[in-house]
Amino acid sequence: MIGDGAAALGFASYNPQAGAGNFVPGAQSPARQNPVQPPPDVPGIRTELKKIVIEPKCADFIKELFRLVKSEGNPLVADGDILKIYEIINSPPNVGLIRAGALGSIPGYGTATFRDQKGAATIQVGPGIGVPSILLKIEAQSVLHELIHQAGKERVYLDEELAKVVSGIRLPGVSVLGSPPEGSTQKQKDYFYSNYWGAVLKDKCKYSRRQGP
Repeated sequence: MIGDGAAALGFASYNPQAGAGNFVPGAQSPARQNPVQPPPDVPGIRTELKKIVIEPKCADFIKELFRLVKSEGNPLVADGDILKIYEIINSPPNVGLIRAGALGSIPGYGTATFRDQKGAATIQVGPGIGVPSILLKIEAQSVLHELIHQAGKERVYLDEELAKVVSGIRLPGVSVLGSPPEGSTQKQKDYFYSNYWGAVLKDKCKYSRRQGP
């Protein structure tokens, strides 16, 4: 889900040299975190992300999605490598993961993704309530959704364009994308498209039986 006003912001601060070697787990400023709840477990979420994206079904789906959504005007960050994108976002000058309610988060949203006017990327995760081991798995799947938004180098990929790409793949068992209800606000339209392609992502990118949860 893309936060209000974030869709047209560029990724001016993207550093193509920033990668695993420059990854600083938990590099976010403590001042930006919600003082009432623990900050997101950046290394832990990466571990869970890796478990998800190494599964062939998930890897193939993301590869095809990126192949179709990328363009000359908005190519992929790090060639669409999800773990590298995660590392870049959690390394300066990007903000990285913050929890809802923290300084700089978007009121009214749980999970969301956005970039500031300088292009610094942020992924916001929902309240950190629950059993830590289960919460990690839930947050990893939510963060994967947001990383796909952040994979656009010049701007975030929008929910509508991702939904249309997923619909166009014609996956077995996946209904063709319809239209948002008449009279929907822009936020409601965003939720409509986000829920469509996000449901397919969750189906294709879930834990194998041997991994849980």
